[in-house]
Amino acid sequence: MYTIRKKFKFEASHVLDEAFSKDCLNIHGHSYYLEIIISTKELNSDGMVVDFGELKKHVEPLIKKLDHACIISNTNSKMKRVLRENNYKNYVMEGNPTAENMCKMIYDILIRSLFFIFCFSYLTLKIRLHETETGYAEYTEE
Repeated sequence: MYTIRKKFKFEASHVLDEAFSKDCLNIHGHSYYLEIIISTKELNSDGMVVDFGELKKHVEPLIKKLDHACIISNTNSKMKRVLRENNYKNYVMEGNPTAENMCKMIYDILIRSLFFIFCFSYLTLKIRLHETETGYAEYTEE
């Protein structure tokens, strides 16, 4: 199995709908590090899993949407209204915008895009999202 990893950085805030720490119910921000980890049994004709530039081309549009945005759930109508009325950049996602749910969202977006690069070859995609220097969440389908 061959594996590559590409790291991306973006700044964003989020508001959790529910959390153990009540501080997380307030708007707060992170310097996120997103790792895209791709494994495959076969290399392409160039001898690569995928060219890092090709991967970046598929990830950058999503990074641009998330960077310096306030990430909120689709059910947080009060926050959606406040952000819209004040013309603040936001990104609305399904579910509580935890690092775990953000990993799944990013996976769902990228797996469709990356499928066209790999066509029908075996592919494992893992998403790792660092919220802090010491903490991250991860998602992959097995």
